[in-house]
Parts: sequence; C-alpha cells; structure tokens
Amino acid sequence: MTADRIELRLADGRRLAYAEYGAPAGKPMLLMHGTPGGRLQARTLDQAAGDAGVRLIAADRPGMGHSDPVANLSYLRYATDVRQLLDHLGLPRITIAAISGGGGFALACAYALRERVSQLLLVSAAMPAPRQARKGTAWQAFVLGWLAVHRPRLAQTLMRLLFPRRLDAKTVDRMMRSMPAPDQRVMRIPAVQEAFLGEPTHDMLRQGFAALVHELALHEGPLGFELRELDVPVHLLHGLADVNVPVGVARYAAAQIPGATLELIDDAAHLFILESPERLFRLVQAPTAEARLG
Repeated sequence: MTADRIELRLADGRRLAYAEYGAPAGKPMLLMHGTPGGRLQARTLDQAAGDAGVRLIAADRPGMGHSDPVANLSYLRYATDVRQLLDHLGLPRITIAAISGGGGFALACAYALRERVSQLLLVSAAMPAPRQARKGTAWQAFVLGWLAVHRPRLAQTLMRLLFPRRLDAKTVDRMMRSMPAPDQRVMRIPAVQEAFLGEPTHDMLRQGFAALVHELALHEGPLGFELRELDVPVHLLHGLADVNVPVGVARYAAAQIPGATLELIDDAAHLFILESPERLFRLVQAPTAEARLG
C-alpha cells in the first residue's frame, strides 16, 4: 500500500499531512520522523512493512512537509494532533515508533494518550537528557542544539548551509565524511541515497527551517513530564556507535522508564534501522521477541 500524501483538517483549521505504506490491513504503527524529517522518509520502509504485515502511517509534524505550522509547539501539544489523527483513522489503539528526533514527541504521546498506545518503540531516539548521558555527541549536533536555543536565527542560517534545498552527490559525500563507518555503509544504499538526495528532502524542507530549529531547541528540554510516569510498554533500539544521539541517552531513558527494555546493536550507529528495518517491524508483531538487554 502506498499513499504518499493524505491531508486531514485539524480542529483548529490546520492541515496535517500523512502517508501510508506497508500492508493496508496490517497491524497499525505510527512512525514519528526525525529532525529534520517528514512523512516521505517512511517510504524507504514500505517493502519491509508490507512483508511484516504492518500498516505504516507517518505524518509530517507542524511546519514540515505539508503540515501547517503552529506557534509554540511542544511535545505535549503535538499529542493533541496525534489524537485527532488516530480518531480520523478509526484506530482505538496503535503502536507508536520514533526515529531520532521523533523521540520526544513519541514519548509525549505515550504519556498523554496512554489509553491509545499499545507500545512505544524508540529507535536511535533523541530526547531531553542530562549532559552526562549525551557525552560523545558529535560536535556538529552539539553546536546546532546550542544555537537552536540561544541563536535560533543563526541556527536557521547554518542549517541552510548544511542542508541546501537541492542536495547533490557532493553534499552527501561531505556529510558522509563526518559519519561513523556504520552510517557511511547505510548511506551507500540506493534507497537511502534517494531519501537524502530526492523528493523526501525537498518536501520536508519546503516551508523552510524554522520548525526544524524549534524542534532542535525542544530536544534541549524539558519534556513536560517525568519518564517514570510512563506506563506503556517501551522498547529502545540503539546503535552502540551512534554519535548523533549517544547510547547514553538510551541507557538513561531505559533506567527511568518503568519496565523498559533496551536492545543495543553492535556495528551500528544512528541510521542502522534503514539497513535492517526488520528489527523494528518484528517488535510490532511480537513485542518481546529476542530482545537483548543493555
């Protein structure tokens, strides 16, 4: 099943754009994209979701892709958009998964919509965490986070330089040189190259960089609630070589969330799920399968 853009009018009149991939009658999973990101990033997971019998739903967050922006977006405020999306889709309960910058938003949904969330899957997930937990963060990510909070206009300017609207092979080669070896390997996959070079990137940045920078500032905290207040099943998957979101963040979250499990992936960094998406989809169908605790 492929539907690259469907639009929903929210109660306040804003548009929320979402896409559907995978198996139309499969077990539903809502995927929260990274920062930057958008619904079309899920397109690379279409085949794997279909093979696993998963109905994959992905929405643009406010100000990205084709979803209208909203002032003062917070993690918890976004949960009200997700509630309306689930009502629109007629889904009383759903698995929520997050990749990278979607982590804080997914956590907020698990907290605010606990009666609607059957489980939460966090993949390379960014979220507010103590400085010690973020030890090992790449300097580029550290600088962007600081600028997003203290100099947001400068952060937008820098993002325009780092993420031009029309990415080319030279730009991607430059990006790859700063990546750990496992992420460089993932970036050589043709479908992943298309996600970075093609329509998904052009689409997600069509409204500019303001929403992206605002999300980076949100990652600096706070969440708006305590992780120990979560009472849905939570499973974290994290690459040991991740420098975008160091593994200390996942270890911190797993220690704070009651009953959470942490699966650590060898020879993997930030993008590993694009190379082995079956790791995610097997958890949708069998939540406790084969987890290795970290």
